Amino acid sequence: MREAREKIEREEAAKAEAARIEAERIENEEIAARLKKEHDAAVAAELARIEAQRPDMERASRWFAAQLSGLLDSESPVIADTDVLARFGKDREILESAFRAVAARWVA
Repeated sequence: MREAREKIEREEAAKAEAARIEAERIENEEIAARLKKEHDAAVAAELARIEAQRPDMERASRWFAAQLSGLLDSESPVIADTDVLARFGKDREILESAFRAVAARWVA
């Protein structure tokens, strides 16, 4: 009788452990699904933020291009300044690269 009762208790304990493991698995799946949903929402929000800034970046890019063109093609005192020429020369590529770096930081 005692052995039968112990056997039943072991079986019930094993069932309880299996139920606990299954509940834990389900909980972990729910947590993973919630985290994925939160991550996807955060990524979508970041993409929307960047996309919302696109018109400003395009305007800034056009403004910079106009300024750059004016600076490099101008006979103004600024471009005639030897210090400016010594630092930047007429290397449009370097200035454009600098702008891209600033723009990339601004978007980030």
